[in-house]
Amino acid sequence: MDGAWIGREREVERIAADIAARRPVAIHGEGGIGKTALAAQVIDHLRDRYPDGQLYVDLGTDTDDPAEVLYDMLLSLNVDSSQIPKGLNRRLGMYQSVTRGLALLVVVDGVVSEGQASRFRPASPASGYLVVGQPLQDASFARHEVGPLEPGHAAEFLRRACPNLVEGAPERLVAELGSKPADLSALAKLVRHRSLTGLFEVREALGGSSLFTGIYDSLSESAKWLHRMLESLPNREFEGDLTQIFEGSVDWTKGTLDPFAELEALGLVKSHRPGWYRLEYQITGAGGRHARIGAVRSDVHGSVRDALIWHIRRAQLADHAIMKARMRFAPPLPRHIAAKPFTSEATAIEWFRTLYPVLHRSLLVTAKQRLHTDLTWALAEALWAYYANASRYEDAAEAYRAARAVADGPHAEAHLSSLLAMCLIRIGGFDEAEQVLDNAMEALESAPPAAERAEAVDRTRLKGIVTEAFGRLRQGQGRFDEARDVLLRSCEYMAEAGESRAVGIRLRVIAETYQAEGRFEDAVATWTQAAEQFDPGTDWRNRNGALLDIAMLRLRRGDTGVVPEIEDLLKPFEQGGYWQTVAETHERVAEATGEDGNPDRDRLERALRLFDAHGAVLDAARVRQRLGLNGSDER
Repeated sequence: MDGAWIGREREVERIAADIAARRPVAIHGEGGIGKTALAAQVIDHLRDRYPDGQLYVDLGTDTDDPAEVLYDMLLSLNVDSSQIPKGLNRRLGMYQSVTRGLALLVVVDGVVSEGQASRFRPASPASGYLVVGQPLQDASFARHEVGPLEPGHAAEFLRRACPNLVEGAPERLVAELGSKPADLSALAKLVRHRSLTGLFEVREALGGSSLFTGIYDSLSESAKWLHRMLESLPNREFEGDLTQIFEGSVDWTKGTLDPFAELEALGLVKSHRPGWYRLEYQITGAGGRHARIGAVRSDVHGSVRDALIWHIRRAQLADHAIMKARMRFAPPLPRHIAAKPFTSEATAIEWFRTLYPVLHRSLLVTAKQRLHTDLTWALAEALWAYYANASRYEDAAEAYRAARAVADGPHAEAHLSSLLAMCLIRIGGFDEAEQVLDNAMEALESAPPAAERAEAVDRTRLKGIVTEAFGRLRQGQGRFDEARDVLLRSCEYMAEAGESRAVGIRLRVIAETYQAEGRFEDAVATWTQAAEQFDPGTDWRNRNGALLDIAMLRLRRGDTGVVPEIEDLLKPFEQGGYWQTVAETHERVAEATGEDGNPDRDRLERALRLFDAHGAVLDAARVRQRLGLNGSDER
């Protein structure tokens, strides 16, 4: 039970009334006074009034970059990541567009400036807006200062939370220790954990220290060790399964109680969604959520490394769930750390999205400070799945530059250079990409002869990957003849390594260059050749994609009889949930099959329904414009 949920009824009603009057509301007060809990109570109180949902943002745990905060808010509003533009102003514009027609309650916690308070306000007058944090001077906000609980309510909280306290003890404890909700909640946990009954016992347990220090001192040695370990993680949020790696540690002093259960019982860690926990208080000064990997106490240093390995293994499992048969080259992780696989591509993407800030930061720290550099390659390789799928190519370029600088050996340098170059090509950094790829190929060519066949095959694969990046660079530069020559050389490397799938992927890129030049017969022949490289059972996406490219080219050249074939090729994409491919194909078919310069309206509406359903705002706006609809038209 949380003390902030007692005695706040009048505050909730006043805040709700201001929000109902369409005024933005700001809550402020000293730390631990219960501002966040009061905001949560307001959200619960107003839940039915805002049918489009409640959006809660905690600036105290999110990145300081407002553009990144907006990115996560747009994702929460069901905007597809591929549709979210780059830059603060463009994301603000999209946020205003998305929220314009919604009845939404937006709560922003951890506000420290006027700019933050105004930035995230939704556009719709039917939406409510509440900020929590520092006092604001902006007179447009209805301002509410939160104070301690009334002594009677505070004593009632202790009475309910600690039924073992003797008569009169709750009132005396409140008179002596105050009625701040955070202090009351901590006191209740201590009383329950130590089975205290009266004022004298509480004083003895505290020993003249603060409540939180008293709580820490009451822990068993193993629970203290675990708390120091969790404080040393680079973020407050973690998965419960992570704690499995600490069992058997040389620094783990076994006690009679489960150490994690102790931390939960005292509120030092809390479950905030299934399987996930958050470290609530930093007591020992060992680090906290902004601690950098490596800046830890010596008694937990080995387990911090194990925690990093555990996160990398989870990232590798997420990478496999998303990217399937992509070639990987980083050396294997130590076998003593295990992690559970992901059940679907969607859960893997969500895991990456949740932990992306800490994974990205960990990669930068381990690389730039040369900490655990043997793990840097593995983490950088696994993160490609999220960098690419979330279109975070600027972030990726920063990370791969750092990882490449500490690459150990020609294989690591070549692989990380190829990933960096692919990011640079996406963001138009052609000159840097050229230099990076030159250095990568030079590293491979100058490496000592391979000692084993497996090493020789990996080197051939890496030459194929670096060469492919060269080909994509030439394609991006519009130098199509050169692109084809280089990509064909990449195909030779991959064929030598026995990678038929990789050959097919490169042939698809070659076909695109033919199409760009208007050499349609060559494009069809190359796409057909590419499709033959893919196993129809295990790699149907690439196979159907190549056949779909051929069918769409035929359609654009006037062969409307190919439409049923397109529909058949799309069925597996529909069944597999690849809505973006389906929607974009419907849109292209609509443009190609229309009459008198107008697209096929029925098919265009099919595309619009998919874009709308998945929050693809920019795509939906484009299709809506082609249909002659505005934002208020019924479809």
